[in-house]
Amino acid sequence: MFIKFVDPASHQVPIQDPIVDQIRVSSRGLTGSDRIAFEKRASGFNIDRILEKRKPGEVLLHVIALGCDEFYGPNRNGDAFTKEACRKYHKTFVKYARWFREHEHDDPRKSYGRVLDSRFNEKLGRIELIVALNATKKAAKENGGRVATLELERLMSGQDIPVSMACKVDYDVCSGCGNKARSREEYCTEDMCKYGGCKNNLGRTFSDGHTLRVFNPEPLFFDISFVAEPADRIAYTIGHLKTASAPIWLNTYPTTQDIIKQAQILQELCAEEIATRNGEREINLCFAKRTIPQGLEKFAVDLNPQQLVYGLAISKVILPLEEWLQVFGGVEAEKAKKIAAKLKPHLQYLFTDFARHPKLREKLAFNSFYPEENEKAIYNLVEKYKIVRLDASDIKRLWEKGHSVKFAAKQPLNNNSLRELLTEYAAYQIATLSCWPEQPPYKYVIALNFTS
Repeated sequence: MFIKFVDPASHQVPIQDPIVDQIRVSSRGLTGSDRIAFEKRASGFNIDRILEKRKPGEVLLHVIALGCDEFYGPNRNGDAFTKEACRKYHKTFVKYARWFREHEHDDPRKSYGRVLDSRFNEKLGRIELIVALNATKKAAKENGGRVATLELERLMSGQDIPVSMACKVDYDVCSGCGNKARSREEYCTEDMCKYGGCKNNLGRTFSDGHTLRVFNPEPLFFDISFVAEPADRIAYTIGHLKTASAPIWLNTYPTTQDIIKQAQILQELCAEEIATRNGEREINLCFAKRTIPQGLEKFAVDLNPQQLVYGLAISKVILPLEEWLQVFGGVEAEKAKKIAAKLKPHLQYLFTDFARHPKLREKLAFNSFYPEENEKAIYNLVEKYKIVRLDASDIKRLWEKGHSVKFAAKQPLNNNSLRELLTEYAAYQIATLSCWPEQPPYKYVIALNFTS
């Protein structure tokens, strides 16, 4: 997953119009020469409907967010957005984005305005926005943000307002070889790409005129910021793109009922786990000799984690730790194997330890694996990578006579990172069972943890 920063003034072919322009609305509305100027610059917006959405104390701006690749090429970071992507995803500005400063988007209460409308200008090949700045304390309070004093001062004095956008993308695609990457570490190299690979040549223009760039097919725009310096250049320089993560408020999190459902699932899992450790349950499924599928690091890269959990659960797939590390953590196979071996003794205490977590309710309330329903079928990918699906015969065998397993003695785990990893894995399993298409297979999950 990437966070991409897009400076609309940094395209290969410059956008000629001013990036930000105030919409001068009087007490009588948008009239006369002001209306003519707006319609000339931003034809296609229904300004009367926009004015109905405007709250008292808001100042309106017309903002050119970014240009599409076919018209303006990539930006100086090598990021490109096609017409199709712009056309399909510009509305995410309205759904998610707020006006921030310097991309300080960790808390919506630090915002200074909101997005009222967006459109993709087919004729000029660019995404355009109508932004409402909080010009008064009342407007700021109603929008849950702050007064945009600095921006208003620049408007009054006739100064430009440089801006930058931020979007979340789960993957990008090389323009030279089509490689899908979920991080810069997965970028193509010279042995994969005829242009030498994005890892070392991103943004370079070659003798045939091709500029090597990465397409961002599914951007989720959540941030429009006033910036003192173009943010994509700052981010590129300090390597921020390698470590950036989306703000917590952007994800879809469980409702109160979902939290209760997860707590009930955890209670059932704890009961099965304790009974199995006490010798009251026998296990007859053993995953220890199971062959781990190869190539899982490329599995379903076009789904975000919540959608992927949903798709796998509907296909009756719950991943053992080693596979989970590869699919959701992007961990290489050999490293995943070593981590799983180190944590194996602790999996027999996974849910009882999780239930004792000092911030258990918070972990359930902000479970980043909680499933998000989606229409993308992943059955073919499950078959391709030969991932084991749970079927009725597995459930039936769980009730048949099994055999005892050697239980691991409780051991301290002093590594905080590994403890947190186990917490995340428990949250993943609970999230998976929350959307299981039938009665959740609690015994199967315990067998998975005890023997894999």
